[in-house]
Amino acid sequence: MMNDRDLHYLKKNSILNGRYIITGVLGEGGFGITYIGVDELFGSQVALKEFYPQGIVVRNSDAGNSVSVTYSNQNDAFINGKKRFISEAKVMARFRNSPGIVHVTDFFEANNTAYIVMEYLDGITLKNYIKSNGRMDAEDLLSLMVPLLETLDEVHKAGLIHRDISPDNIMILANGEVKLMDFGAARDYTGFGENSLSIILKPGYAPAEQYQTRGVQGPWTDIYALCATMYWCITGVVPEDSIDRVMDDQLKKPSDLGVSIPDPIEKALMRGMSVPAKDRYQNLRDLCDDLYGSYYQGEDLTSAESDSRADLTKNETQKEPAQETVIKKEPVINSGQRFHISRQAGAKGHDPKADKTKNDGSFFSRYRNLIIAACALLVVFSGYMIYQKSLERKVPNLVGVSYEKAEEMVGQDDDSLILDKSEEEYSDTVDKGNIISQSEEPGTVLKKGDHISVVVSKGALVKVPDVTGKSFKKAEKLIEDSGLAINKSDSEWSDKVKKDYVISQSVKAGEKLGEGETVDVVVSKGVEQVEVPYVIGKTLKEAKQLLKDSKLKCDSEKKYSSKVNEGNVISQSVDAGKTVTKNKTIKVVISKGPKPETSARVTFAVNNSGTDHETDHKTVKSKPTVYVHFTMHDLDDGQRIQVKYKIINPFGFEYKAKMTDSDGDDFRMGNGDIGWVYWKDGLSPGKYTFKVLENN
Repeated sequence: MMNDRDLHYLKKNSILNGRYIITGVLGEGGFGITYIGVDELFGSQVALKEFYPQGIVVRNSDAGNSVSVTYSNQNDAFINGKKRFISEAKVMARFRNSPGIVHVTDFFEANNTAYIVMEYLDGITLKNYIKSNGRMDAEDLLSLMVPLLETLDEVHKAGLIHRDISPDNIMILANGEVKLMDFGAARDYTGFGENSLSIILKPGYAPAEQYQTRGVQGPWTDIYALCATMYWCITGVVPEDSIDRVMDDQLKKPSDLGVSIPDPIEKALMRGMSVPAKDRYQNLRDLCDDLYGSYYQGEDLTSAESDSRADLTKNETQKEPAQETVIKKEPVINSGQRFHISRQAGAKGHDPKADKTKNDGSFFSRYRNLIIAACALLVVFSGYMIYQKSLERKVPNLVGVSYEKAEEMVGQDDDSLILDKSEEEYSDTVDKGNIISQSEEPGTVLKKGDHISVVVSKGALVKVPDVTGKSFKKAEKLIEDSGLAINKSDSEWSDKVKKDYVISQSVKAGEKLGEGETVDVVVSKGVEQVEVPYVIGKTLKEAKQLLKDSKLKCDSEKKYSSKVNEGNVISQSVDAGKTVTKNKTIKVVISKGPKPETSARVTFAVNNSGTDHETDHKTVKSKPTVYVHFTMHDLDDGQRIQVKYKIINPFGFEYKAKMTDSDGDDFRMGNGDIGWVYWKDGLSPGKYTFKVLENN
């Protein structure tokens, strides 16, 4: 069943070469994709193999069916591979009339790649046949392999070898025929110049020379793979890899594995699997002589035939030139055919009269071969009908069942039917993961290997609740109660939404989602917290920038400092490293430099005489009221100080005071200001000393 989602496949109903309609995909390997299609010209089913080396080419069928090389440096490899692919078609076409090989009917280039058109084979691989039916009896297997051996012998005589024989490349059809497939690895061996390991080797079936750079390959290479395949069919055990057997050959005989097998057949298989190529059979004819010669035992032979067989078994290499060994087929109670070896008329020791004598006699003797053939045909037909019946499978009711359970129901123990998930849909009635519908009605009879397409439920659609502005805990409950999942995709600072509350949600409230789908929410971390930087010693400009970068505000004041340079920060209101709320104001104190010394000069005038004296000795005459005026000099512009003074009278009495205003507050004087004090009761006559105690 073609899956439309596999965009590297050709689109269904694509038409190739004007006549081949693609209807599905049969399989895919490392170097190609095999499709099933219809030949419009003849109205027949065909198989089409497309050259599509994985990793080298790509295709998006939504954009078109043409392939493109992934990297430009791989273009040469792709072109060479395409040439080898066409060569495979030509090799297979040479044997279109041979019964043991899949028939090639056409080959062409399109879509920037190449295609091989082959007959469509209705059957299963030998590998799957053995897996389904168990190990085969050695004699039954030999009967089954007759047409394949005949065809392979023709291939070898034409100077070609297959190089990839394995249970995967042998097809058993519904009518009991066997076909050899996939000649993609076939090469002309007559020149002995091919030593490339460009094919993918199958461990257990590839001989040692295929692993070697200079390994010489020939019919003996296919004989190893063929005998290894037969070994697996008889024992159920994949032979040890030939490259491992080179150093330590531990390959067991089939009889050592508990398999009942005639000794000549076992010896022939083991010789065919010899590690050194020189120890193997060098051609299929010699292999068949030993494999099928075992059937002489117990047969009713004429004396001449017995003598002839005795000569062969005595020395298989001593064959007279006039005697051509041929392979004939005799019906057996089996889906295949059994070899026996005889001599052609005219061979040494053969007496035609003996045949006449043998044919004279009873009715049974005369028509024995005809009766046996008729019985064999009846048994084969009955076996065929039983085989066809064994392929039938009834379709179970899968609706409402989980997809995993449905796979078990249709697959049973042998992959009877194959389940395809064609699509998924929302459903209000069918639980998520269960099947809504199936392509085939329950009870329908299909054949083993047929496909059933199913539609699987994605669950019900549910409305998304509004969780914005709600606590995460509450939002979680609301969403999960709705049949959805919640995911805290991010956390952010917020000046508006409280900590641990939802800021936003990925899907708007009221919209619908499938059951079990996820709603992402962003949760608040509260108002942003920032770390206070260290600004002490910085200039005011630097401090402001640092605080601004930290999302903080700045306020400042100035003070004298003898330790910090003027203009730099003396202290900050919040210690560096502490965490505070964003936009908080940090106060800083800026240095004005060292405190200056006051050098004011004070002059005094007594009794408001208007005369200033710079000396500190004044004569006071006795008056009812005495005024003393102070005048400030030598101050900086704008500087104002508080003056404290001391008056010493002639009698040694000291009077200390400072100037105050009328309300008793400190009175500060600037440059040129005049202050005064008075004594209402006057002063005793005498010489007074006026001194300034402190100017600040």
